[in-house]
Amino acid sequence: MAHVNKRRRARSSAARLERILQVVSRCNRALFRARGEQELLQSICQILAETGDIGLAWIGYCEDDAEKTVRPVARAGDGADYLERVNHSWDPTHAGPVSEAIRRRKHCWVQDIRTDPSFLYGRTEALALGYLSCVALPLVSNIPSGDLLDLRGVLALYATAHDSFDESEIEGYTDLASYLTCTVARLRSHLADDVSYGVSTLRTRDERKRAEEALRRSENRLRLVVDTIPALIWSTLPDGSCDFVNQRWSEYTGLPAKDAAGAGWKAAFHPAEIGKHLDKYRASLSSGEAFEIEARVRRAADGEYRWFLIHGVPLRDELGNIVRWYGTATDIEDRKRAEEALRRSEAYLADAQRLSHTGSWAFNVATRQIIHSSEEHHRVFGFDPAAGMPAWDDWVRRIHPEDRERTMDTVEQSVRERSDFELDYRIAHPVGTIKHIHVVGHPVLNPSGDLVEFVGTSIDVTERRWAEERLQDAQNKLAHANRVTTMGQLAASIAHEVNQPIAAMVTNAHAALRFLGAQPPDLDEVRQVLGDIIKAGNRAGEIVGQIRALVKKKVPPRQDRLDMNEAILEVIALTRSEMIRNGVSLRTQLAKDLPSVQGDRIQLQQVMLNLIINAIEAMRSESNGTRELLIATGEDGSNGVRVAVRDSGPGLEPEGFGRLFDAFYTTKSGGMGMGLSICRSIIEAHGGRVWATANAPRGAVFQFNVPAPRRET
Repeated sequence: MAHVNKRRRARSSAARLERILQVVSRCNRALFRARGEQELLQSICQILAETGDIGLAWIGYCEDDAEKTVRPVARAGDGADYLERVNHSWDPTHAGPVSEAIRRRKHCWVQDIRTDPSFLYGRTEALALGYLSCVALPLVSNIPSGDLLDLRGVLALYATAHDSFDESEIEGYTDLASYLTCTVARLRSHLADDVSYGVSTLRTRDERKRAEEALRRSENRLRLVVDTIPALIWSTLPDGSCDFVNQRWSEYTGLPAKDAAGAGWKAAFHPAEIGKHLDKYRASLSSGEAFEIEARVRRAADGEYRWFLIHGVPLRDELGNIVRWYGTATDIEDRKRAEEALRRSEAYLADAQRLSHTGSWAFNVATRQIIHSSEEHHRVFGFDPAAGMPAWDDWVRRIHPEDRERTMDTVEQSVRERSDFELDYRIAHPVGTIKHIHVVGHPVLNPSGDLVEFVGTSIDVTERRWAEERLQDAQNKLAHANRVTTMGQLAASIAHEVNQPIAAMVTNAHAALRFLGAQPPDLDEVRQVLGDIIKAGNRAGEIVGQIRALVKKKVPPRQDRLDMNEAILEVIALTRSEMIRNGVSLRTQLAKDLPSVQGDRIQLQQVMLNLIINAIEAMRSESNGTRELLIATGEDGSNGVRVAVRDSGPGLEPEGFGRLFDAFYTTKSGGMGMGLSICRSIIEAHGGRVWATANAPRGAVFQFNVPAPRRET
């Protein structure tokens, strides 16, 4: 899942970058083709709503009335009602992104309208229309001018998701707002020029001189605008020879305008690629069609070649003849690197899936179709990746007939509950091969909370399943051999335990005969004695049953719910005589109200039996001090049960702790080194773990835990 999430994040980042580049590209074309202010503003709003994944885009101009109104002059999207309900103002008392952006002359980003304290005025109306985030960008001209060129306004964007914008997108929109401001100023300067020309024909020569001076200032302002725009701008003559580059082009490439003129601009491009770019450029010059090229341009500051997206569009006269070409160059190095990182990530993911036999998939809930299947996922199900996407029914038919109904029921239940699922089933290839797979699925919701698809992985666990079966068979055989060996060592103790209830039965039988021979017979005493005989007989039967269960070979192990304290007490009863014979003092600390565990009672008792016998044997050599054995239980942190066996023996060497549970490793002179290894296999098969530590002040502590039963998926 981590690979899938990483891949999705990389695709999301690339999609965001691609979207903002498309917006900037379309807006740039609109800016260069602009002939009227209102038409330009409406075009920008329309492009943002169509391409930028924006719910509402609108542009407003500031009024100098008493209310300081922000008057909408262009809008696009599905939220026109919002502008009718809310009267925006750039007055400080109207807290909101529009007011903040205009007054502070910097963008105002509201990531979550529901909680952001800066969005107060109009919040209720915005939420009612489903808007959750927005960004407002100032349209303020910094060029000194008269009333005609004065520009104060805002570009406001609203989206229906709280994470619709990120830093890179906002940076792109900020650049767009700057370009738009400059272009509006250019359009207004043309109008100012026309007005100046009309007045100059009617006024005196001095007035004409003042008008001409205003015209020169206007031209200077326009050149300042072009040089200030944060983009590389150029123009060429119809034959393709360069006649203008802006200041940023010269600063970036290190080529002044005179050196870039004609064909000098080619020196800024990578020499190994300039040929193919010229071929495409000349083809556009010949056809008169706009062009788009991705090329590497040298940065003068450090000599690095960075990727740029270059757009070129023709300017035609009233007869349709091309009089000039205009264009921009936008740095897309970051996008290129993101795309390359995504390609590498996909290649690594494909290799990892092939090596681990793990396939990824995506399932459309509405159409009930697989919309994505990795090559390895195809191979796991026996499909050829080159043959395209199989139909849904073909995927379903590959599920083993005995598992098909259960599998589809689980999937449909997860769709209804919009929840994760995890299951194991078999698939049957047409050639007869049977595969065991483990599948994990996760629901994907849209911003409205509706389920749209499931994504997940399918892992081929056939080899692991075979290995587990072989391992389980070997463990069963080893466990059986260990039980028989252990029972041989305990034969004398068991005989003593069995003799006790038998002797009690004989004694009670004699007593019953005496009570019956009395005159009159004491029937009450006889009944009591007979009851004792029954209890002793049952106890003897239980001991024999436990011995048979421990010795009898059982494959596969049982999975029953059991009380761990009760199972431990039964093992203590079997080993009590061994403890007495070796002078071992037993203490128990069995916690109450422990959760039940699920497992094989006989195997878990075998683990306890092995640990108790090991503790007794370890203390047998102790001639000084008491021989104390403490058996304790408690609730484990994972809602399971923890068991501890503590002895007061000589303890273990520190370097031996790491190898205690390895096969054929033993600290006893006559040991086989299999007991603790089998114990570990049994506990791990039950989902737990076993470990050993030093006991204070001496001895060792052996502990294991067994988790509580898990809820079935």
